Amino acid sequence: MYTLPSIAPFDALKLEDGTYCFAHHDFWGDAPYFAWPKYVPSRRYPHDFMGYFWTYEGTQYSRLRDTKAVHDYMALNSVFFVDGTRIDPAAVETVIPARITMNDFFKYTEKLKGATAERIATFDLVRHLIDGGVDSDMIGVTGSILLKGEISGFSDFDLVLYGARTIEKSEKILRKLALKPNSPLYYRRKEEAIKFYHKYNVLSDLTPEEFSETFPQKVSQGIMSEIPFSIFQVPSKDEVAVLKEPESSAFDPLSKDRFEATVEDDFYSKYTYKCLYKIKKTHDGGKIYTLYCHDRACTEQAKNGDLVLIEASRINDDSYVIHPKNGYIKPIKSSRLR
Repeated sequence: MYTLPSIAPFDALKLEDGTYCFAHHDFWGDAPYFAWPKYVPSRRYPHDFMGYFWTYEGTQYSRLRDTKAVHDYMALNSVFFVDGTRIDPAAVETVIPARITMNDFFKYTEKLKGATAERIATFDLVRHLIDGGVDSDMIGVTGSILLKGEISGFSDFDLVLYGARTIEKSEKILRKLALKPNSPLYYRRKEEAIKFYHKYNVLSDLTPEEFSETFPQKVSQGIMSEIPFSIFQVPSKDEVAVLKEPESSAFDPLSKDRFEATVEDDFYSKYTYKCLYKIKKTHDGGKIYTLYCHDRACTEQAKNGDLVLIEASRINDDSYVIHPKNGYIKPIKSSRLR
């Protein structure tokens, strides 16, 4: 009998019907796992994604198109899920760890003849991070690269970085690499950022033009050797509790405040799907507030010392929250080099 391991964010789970799920961005722990389906055997979901299908272990797969498709699929296949969210342990066939020290990414890529440009770009970017001093235990690969089914000429690639210290060190390495002459690493300019906004249907209260002002400075979305990539920056197991919001019976997500503030602490602001800032309002006597952000557009949006315009819902006397399409952070004056 297969003994289910403890898993980390973006590990892959193969279910008994062939469906591949990926662990939630802040889930560390034992079964039942919090994970969502992404790749489904085409016989169960006969739809292409941008004209493409994937092949894993000889089986054709479809990628679920969006969050609605994910929830619809989970509802139709509720037998695999506990309380509609977590994976039933009995349904898990195997777990494929994302962390490169726990899978065969390096060995497989090194011995592979005719590796795709997507896989080579992934390999090279990971190698740059390790050579720069990032702990290999804190780096992962996920998505189609992890499952060995990337599509040449179409796939991008996804890395995972675990923990704020890892993210901080990686940012310095990537910024330095991007500035080198003839660097293989490239970050999109404003015009390309606007195209990205429309292509991927970015869910944000920021306009395409506002989005494009800061997107080129974010190291988690770039192009390596002409292959687009995303870096999923996630909390370490010990950091998950830092992101837990306080409960409030008076919280009203439809009621929002708009105010100027200075960023006082951006250490936990780079997580991809949920991050936080410590901020000080311009006209509030110096009090420090915690701003929780579920909007991916908030990630890497401001640095320490930046003056920003914020629209957010108040949780309590000490904290605010932003959800997708329900608030924003707009830099007014940035301390970062442009």
